[in-house]
Amino acid sequence: MWVSKQVAWVLLLLLAGGCYEKQEGCLDVLAENFDLEADVDCCPGPDNCCCEYPKVTWRIKHEYRDENLTAGKTLLTNSGQPFQIEYIRFFLSNFRLIDHGTAYAVNDSISMRGQSGQEILRPDDVKIVNLSTFSLDFEVFNRTGTYMTMDFTVGLTEPELNADRTSFESSHPLASDQKELRDTINNEWWMYDMAWIPDTSTKLVQYIHRPSTDAIAISLPIDLVKNPGESLSISIAIDYTVWLQDIDIEHDDQDTINDKLLAGLAKSFSIL
Repeated sequence: MWVSKQVAWVLLLLLAGGCYEKQEGCLDVLAENFDLEADVDCCPGPDNCCCEYPKVTWRIKHEYRDENLTAGKTLLTNSGQPFQIEYIRFFLSNFRLIDHGTAYAVNDSISMRGQSGQEILRPDDVKIVNLSTFSLDFEVFNRTGTYMTMDFTVGLTEPELNADRTSFESSHPLASDQKELRDTINNEWWMYDMAWIPDTSTKLVQYIHRPSTDAIAISLPIDLVKNPGESLSISIAIDYTVWLQDIDIEHDDQDTINDKLLAGLAKSFSIL
């Protein structure tokens, strides 16, 4: 049977189209794995999605006198007094990147109950940092822009400071069964908790805490350009020399030491 060339081409195109399988992939241009060639969205719902979103990662260097700081290492004050640190840990919260005066938080949010029982939606950015924390992830951060400042808080502020702890999952730093950085006697959070040995001859461990109501806001200059679908890596140095150097072990009482720690804390952070 004779078939015209035009009809033959139509049949050929139909057959070719029938063999094509649509490709599933991430169609969100803000995602790291955005697939320009995909036809079908792989994200029918928030709990069933293949898209992977950018995040901000801190690479943290703990140092004392330009050397890596580790627990149990013998250190010297400015006066040459030897001491050791068993641990230092502290809350970090309110992470923001600043673009032309406007602060932007992470996209991930968490619902918490305030003191009066009301539900409050907040950026999910509360972290606990210690001497073994070398990498810290702030999850989804999608916004593109040029950032010149990075802000964060050492300690906690409202509403996290007095939020109902039973409203958090057990893995969250503020959960009810969280014992780190918690004054269980007074039912309060500490901004930092330090165990140290001020006398290396006796090896007697002493503990220093600061209530989180003394939280300190820190602002660091930074030069970051965030492109669509791109994660950010920020290298941070915590110089415990600055944090601890003014302590006089022989003459300072614990309150004086605590005040000196608070005064040096904000100056100890820098961008590498």
